[in-house]
Amino acid sequence: MKYLDVFKLGIKDSKYFRSNFYFGFLTIPTYAILTYFLWRFGDFSNKSIGFTEQSIISYFIILQIFTLVFQPAMYVAYEMWDSINDGSIIVWMTKPINLMLSKFMEKFAAFIIRYLPCVLIIGVTVNLLFNVSIYNVLYGAVSGLLGFILLFLIQYLIGIQTFWFKNIISFRDFIFEFFGIIGGTVLPIDFFPNWIKIIAEFSPLPYIYYAPSKIISGAELNPTNLIFKQLIWIIILYAISNLLYSKGRNKVVQGG
Repeated sequence: MKYLDVFKLGIKDSKYFRSNFYFGFLTIPTYAILTYFLWRFGDFSNKSIGFTEQSIISYFIILQIFTLVFQPAMYVAYEMWDSINDGSIIVWMTKPINLMLSKFMEKFAAFIIRYLPCVLIIGVTVNLLFNVSIYNVLYGAVSGLLGFILLFLIQYLIGIQTFWFKNIISFRDFIFEFFGIIGGTVLPIDFFPNWIKIIAEFSPLPYIYYAPSKIISGAELNPTNLIFKQLIWIIILYAISNLLYSKGRNKVVQGG
């Protein structure tokens, strides 16, 4: 029940940021128009793999929605950095509770109340306007859920580095600079040279926004492959996070 209570608290707290969330949707039409002109006049059509004019516009609209919906996970690294530096994390360490799971339930609550209506709206829109299969929408919905978990784990993993390094915020910002290239947030990875695609293949970053956006846009021919890779990365990052938190916790306890 303790994790359910955290989940309920997360839903309650998310209400205070609801206006910012809805305000973010005002930028999406502008982004769609810019994407249209970029595609039309940027000569990308001959360089794409699986993308059409419709799917690329759909991809960027969906990407922007996921960016807004995933916002609760974006604060995890800072919150962990803050709690470790000010010592308040010791209070959590003395409780019979899994800190990572508790933090996840808090963020997941804020995420899910945004995600469910957005997935419904996205599904109806892309099906009617872009003739995207309902199966793509369902696969994409699952992929979006996994993408949020991945983002949370990466933020959490960066945050617990504070046990050893005092300023991890700059490191977090440095990591997320790569989102623009290998994360598929500036352009889908398909448009980049092969050597960038290879780097992306061995990174979890593309599986946060790029994977679900490409699946729902209808540009991905093998969605189960992307979902499988997301699951693998979740297992890897979860194991690493547990190991490092355990070592960091012992460091704090032994250090007094």
